[in-house]
Amino acid sequence: MSGTREPTLARTLLATPDYRRYWLGSTAFALGIWAFLVSMGYSAKQLTDSPFRVSLVSVAYFAPMFLLALPSGVLADRYDRKQVVVACRAASAVTATALAFLVATDALAYPALLVLCALTGATVVLEIAARQAFVTHVVAPDQVAGAAALGSVQGGIARVFGPLVVGALIGSLGQAAGYAFFALANAFCVWVFLRIKASGAPPRTAGHPLHELVEGLRYLRNHADALTVVSVGILSGVVGWLYIALLPVVNHETLHGGPVQLSVLSAAIGLGSVPPSVLLALRAGSPPYEGALFYGATVLWGVSVIVFGTTSSTTVAFVALVVSGAGNGLQQVLLRTLLLRITEPAYHGRVMGTLMLTWGANVLGTLLGGSLADRYGVPAVIAASGGLIVAVALGAWAKRPSTVHL
Repeated sequence: MSGTREPTLARTLLATPDYRRYWLGSTAFALGIWAFLVSMGYSAKQLTDSPFRVSLVSVAYFAPMFLLALPSGVLADRYDRKQVVVACRAASAVTATALAFLVATDALAYPALLVLCALTGATVVLEIAARQAFVTHVVAPDQVAGAAALGSVQGGIARVFGPLVVGALIGSLGQAAGYAFFALANAFCVWVFLRIKASGAPPRTAGHPLHELVEGLRYLRNHADALTVVSVGILSGVVGWLYIALLPVVNHETLHGGPVQLSVLSAAIGLGSVPPSVLLALRAGSPPYEGALFYGATVLWGVSVIVFGTTSSTTVAFVALVVSGAGNGLQQVLLRTLLLRITEPAYHGRVMGTLMLTWGANVLGTLLGGSLADRYGVPAVIAASGGLIVAVALGAWAKRPSTVHL
């Protein structure tokens, strides 16, 4: 009919009850996890003045992602993906409640922070592959790219409001409120996912777990394009979290800010990630030259990290973090959409599991970077990490140029 407008893909997806619940539950968790990460960094800075020991808290959080990334993919391809998400989010609510209690009673010690951050990281990695693969159960095959992009929109929104909310909570109610907020976000996620009617059963009967893991790795090894995309994600992830892990130190020592400024700078990363995700979510299907866009986003991310590491201006640092959020956020959504598009559904869980190595791998970079920061200074180490991100993208592009046309 003349004068009518076709509904956008985003509106169509959010009008679908199961996807709307999936999106709301994932949004609640994303808000909570960014609030948790700011609280975690703030707690670390309160308990120690050493950049290495501050970064070690991030290492503790991400270490399970390195150790459990591949098993999490097997888990997603063997068991009901919805049930995996519910169980892990419930466990995460328990660890968050424990942290809130310890902080409220002034009993949180540095070793306890390390242990509870590691347990939280384990609950995240064990469910995220299942949650990312579960999206294919609640949308049509031709809607997967749009659904993944819309998921990145909620991730970007969470990156903005999660740190701002927790900054306000810590400033008005104390540090324990940040962890309490994360516990409530997990509880809401559990409630919403339990209302999803779609089955989360994987598309085939799984065999022995070790055989499944090896089979998934063999599949990825033989799929040259997917292997290249995953490799860029993992290798850039080695140093990709370092500038965020050291953000509390930069905020305090270089930019001379307090907890409110820290929350604003943390929110800047999410602010940058929203626009590209919105643009992807508004269009149907995959964007043209998705591979080239993937490499460009990675380079943009690395360059902005270099700028952040070399500036002493709060304004420039804020802008650099906004740009880094745009680059990293776009890279992350394209990682998922590319791999879900070019790999077989029976392997989606295990392929998504390998992506967790992009987070877990930064354990090595953050641990080494934190140690080097004690010796050579935080700005130099952050700038070097940005240079490595750029080098990874350009190196992969040069080695397999055909991936530009994916």
